[in-house]
Amino acid sequence: VSQSRYPAKFDEQLGPMEGFCFRTAVGPSFQQSISGRSGSGRYQNFTFKPGIRFDLEPAYNVTNWFRVGVETGFIFNRIQRLSFENSNFFPGDSRVGSTGFYQVPVLANVRFQFPSEGPWRGYVAAGFGANWSVLQASTRDPYTSYSWNLAYQLGTGFNYTITQGLDLDVGLKMLSTPNPSFQGSGETKPVYNYAAQVGLAWRF
Repeated sequence: VSQSRYPAKFDEQLGPMEGFCFRTAVGPSFQQSISGRSGSGRYQNFTFKPGIRFDLEPAYNVTNWFRVGVETGFIFNRIQRLSFENSNFFPGDSRVGSTGFYQVPVLANVRFQFPSEGPWRGYVAAGFGANWSVLQASTRDPYTSYSWNLAYQLGTGFNYTITQGLDLDVGLKMLSTPNPSFQGSGETKPVYNYAAQVGLAWRF
């Protein structure tokens, strides 16, 4: 009886199915409006332009269907409009300076992948950790808020094996900060960011 020259955790077409891997991805970011009450009780709302998200994730494939990892990244969205009570301000106005919302998530991830004998494999993923948020906005006086907040993430997508040990990764993600805290602000509604990404994953 002939035997494969590869170990059991190695697929002749797909490459190593267990062990360390590294994923990187980039794509457009869509930030939902941030709204709530300021420390003085005034209603405020920030709406955003489409931006960008870039991710890095070292991970470990425990089996061919289960992965754990640690993900970080960089998300940037420029502010489209600032609303305070009944007044609206737009970038380019003489009273509005540099505006933007920066986020750096640091998340522990789990990923469940649907095993397949072919190159296509779908997956669902979830993560939990913290999100470093920097909100820059100004009307007459510069305003910058720095804060760490608890965050969680949900995602789905698919992999396509380009060659042994190298996957094309296409996915959708939703990052949420359920109880955000901004300097000088009172109560703020949960913050959501959505991203569509294309990347590469190396399996070693």
